Amino acid sequence: MNCILLIFYTLVIHCGVNTNDSIQKQPGKGLTVKIKDVRNHQGLVRIGFYYDRKEFTDNPSGSYAFRKDTLSSNALVFTLKGIPAGTYAISVLDDEDEDNKMDYRMVIWPDEGFGFSNNPMINRPVKPKYDDISFDYNGGDMIVEIVIVYF
Repeated sequence: MNCILLIFYTLVIHCGVNTNDSIQKQPGKGLTVKIKDVRNHQGLVRIGFYYDRKEFTDNPSGSYAFRKDTLSSNALVFTLKGIPAGTYAISVLDDEDEDNKMDYRMVIWPDEGFGFSNNPMINRPVKPKYDDISFDYNGGDMIVEIVIVYF
């Protein structure tokens, strides 16, 4: 089964609330991620960071969870510092009830928001291809915007 569920299975298992000093909860120098269209202040936003296609979706290289206390204009912004140049992909889960998993209605339709780098068109619960969500990072300052999708 090639469902979005596979993407978030590992993402939510490995995520704890972020306390890492290499992350700023605001724009800064490094790889800045702006998560847009977050619908409320409830719960956590969980991030899976993938360094290569072999990790997607089974084993994210980095996993982070952020409280929505810095949510402004329905957006959450943070910066990852010290990330080397390379090709990466990011997945996002809006875990509104903080239950560490994607909730579903009618078995396959996500009940919580999600998104991916490059914002691929998602109109059914099928995971995107790594090539559709990966991006090249040169090691300098860069902003990646991810729009959260809700069904």
